[in-house]
Amino acid sequence: MEEEFDMESDEDAIALECKKIFDEYVPVEKPKIIEDTNKIEDTNEEETVVGKKRISRAPEKGVKVAPKTPIKPDFKLSAAQAMAQRLAKVRDYHSARNASVPSDNEKPLSKSNFTPPTTGNSKIRIAHVPYASTLLNAKKTISPSQKVPTMNEPSTSTTITQTVKKGAQRVAHVPNEKFIDRPGVLEPLGSKIPANIRSTYLNMMIDECLKLYLSAHDAYARAQHEELSTSKKCSTVQIYKNSAVLAVSRLRKEFQESKGVKKSGSDCVTLQKVPGMTPGKQMGSWSIEGKNRKNADNSHEFVGAKLYSNIKKWILSEEQLKQNGFPRPHESGQKGRAIIYGQNKQKPPKGLFRTCCRCKKDYMVDKFGFAAVKEECIYHPNNKYRIRGEARYQCCSQDGTSDGCCIAPSHVYEYVDFENLKGFVKTLPPEKDMDDYGIYALDCEMCYTTHGLDLTRVTVINSSCKVIYETLIRPLHPIIDYNTRYSGITEEQMQGITTTLLDVQATLLTMFNSNTILIGHSLESDFKVLKLIHDTVIDTSVLFPHKMGPPYKRALRNLSSEYLKKIIQNSVDGHDSAEDATVCMELIHYKLREDLKTR
Repeated sequence: MEEEFDMESDEDAIALECKKIFDEYVPVEKPKIIEDTNKIEDTNEEETVVGKKRISRAPEKGVKVAPKTPIKPDFKLSAAQAMAQRLAKVRDYHSARNASVPSDNEKPLSKSNFTPPTTGNSKIRIAHVPYASTLLNAKKTISPSQKVPTMNEPSTSTTITQTVKKGAQRVAHVPNEKFIDRPGVLEPLGSKIPANIRSTYLNMMIDECLKLYLSAHDAYARAQHEELSTSKKCSTVQIYKNSAVLAVSRLRKEFQESKGVKKSGSDCVTLQKVPGMTPGKQMGSWSIEGKNRKNADNSHEFVGAKLYSNIKKWILSEEQLKQNGFPRPHESGQKGRAIIYGQNKQKPPKGLFRTCCRCKKDYMVDKFGFAAVKEECIYHPNNKYRIRGEARYQCCSQDGTSDGCCIAPSHVYEYVDFENLKGFVKTLPPEKDMDDYGIYALDCEMCYTTHGLDLTRVTVINSSCKVIYETLIRPLHPIIDYNTRYSGITEEQMQGITTTLLDVQATLLTMFNSNTILIGHSLESDFKVLKLIHDTVIDTSVLFPHKMGPPYKRALRNLSSEYLKKIIQNSVDGHDSAEDATVCMELIHYKLREDLKTR
């Protein structure tokens, strides 16, 4: 209680003291400061202020500001402009030199672009000499009667060795006028290869063509055409360099085979005009083939025994058959059994549980193999691909986590026991030796049944691309999904079909023997559903390999578009087995035509 009383008394004392100070305060007025304007004296002295000093907006009288020295802009020429001016001066120099030959009494050039070589202990810098071989050949052609250039006159056939002092400007040599007249590359903006790289190899080709042709214009036309065709078929610089070196080697070999006899424009088939050449001059042309040479008739190479012997070298070996998953005879030697090597083992289904092979979703089936609960299958028909580290589907370009873009009425599954295949037949050996055992192309279409993929259509065509056998097959098990998107088969087409797989096997065994060449694209899948074992196979997916190597394979529609310039498998009704088999046979003919060109 005492402490509280003391605190209250102290507060009262402080309040009384503050009131006393407030009462005693008397405000005092501040004296006004009167500015004396008369005290400012005008000074007649001129003051100079440094340019970097800050100046107020209203400077005092008599103060003079020194202006800054204006900076001249740097009008430095670019490399392209400097080169263009240099070439123009060189052309003027050569034209003036050819128009009037200077006499001995004539005053030498007042301004020389060359500095005489210095003799000293310092290192000598030697300028780069382009087209050294051509310069040496030009030097040999100079006659002794020609005037030798003096020290004051620049030489155009050689490069003077120069020693450039530190800080001095290097002066390039004056190129020979024969290089000035050389044409540039064709279509410089329409190529993926830089123009400077193309120009380098163009001049290499011109050097070789000048040895082949009497006229320089014919040589220029040939070299430009060779370089342009090389650049069009190459997509990267490294591939272009390799192809250009091969083209130069080919021209060099052609010169060696000519044994010094030069060609002229009249020896060629056609006269090709090259844009960019000097107008008014006669244009030359070139051709690898002679004027009177006729195209060889090689149609006999594509029929009968000749065709068989020509394509026999592309038959897959036993090792290739195993690597690509073709059915091979079982190790036990038991008839009807087969094995597929190099395939990952699949887990067998457990009871009534199945895993959909399209959407990877688990579902249950009844005792007949149909789905216990009717449910739509939402899936992506194509695989994923990666672009800049991001996974996307090939079918719809959606990201890897998206839902499917196609809907099927039910789930399906496929299980194959690769080590214990049953019901297979093997083609029989021929009864007698022959030169032609037959060449056929084969393609099959499949549907999903309660036991996986089963055969529903087979088509066989001959070497003339004519269909000789085609039929629909009734699968042994009930059909779940007709797979019309790929097979092109509908429910209406399968009504009333009674042909079975055994009937097809019997027919094929009578048509083929073990030496008959069967052609197709990824034939291992066709042989699995046909339950056929055959040794003499040509597979277009192996003959035209993927750039990334196995196990990647190119699609048949891509091969047809690239090599045959045909668009296939573009119908909404599905694939056509006859069309696919025909394209496989045409790809073999294309491969053979290209092979015959190199013989």
